[in-house]
Amino acid sequence: MPDAALINRITEDVEKEHRDAFEKFRARHKIPPERAHLERGAAHERLPAVTESEAAGMLVMGAVSRRGLDKVFIGSTAERVLERLPCDVLIVKHGE
Repeated sequence: MPDAALINRITEDVEKEHRDAFEKFRARHKIPPERAHLERGAAHERLPAVTESEAAGMLVMGAVSRRGLDKVFIGSTAERVLERLPCDVLIVKHGE
């Protein structure tokens, strides 16, 4: 069983990787920092909260297509979010 210090270091490393990737994406697409939100937590909980606090008229999100048991056990973030959003949604599926 790994100790707490190791788990904390791994968590910090993963969060840093996410922050770095997010900043590269934001910069590449010229998204102003005040319009970019990197949230910690479940997407189906955080997306409705952020869209409401920002009074967003639309949310654009990517979707990953799953099949079979993956879909049954993992579920669809887009489906879970749709019912809770206070705005319109554009879901973009990545080309395969």
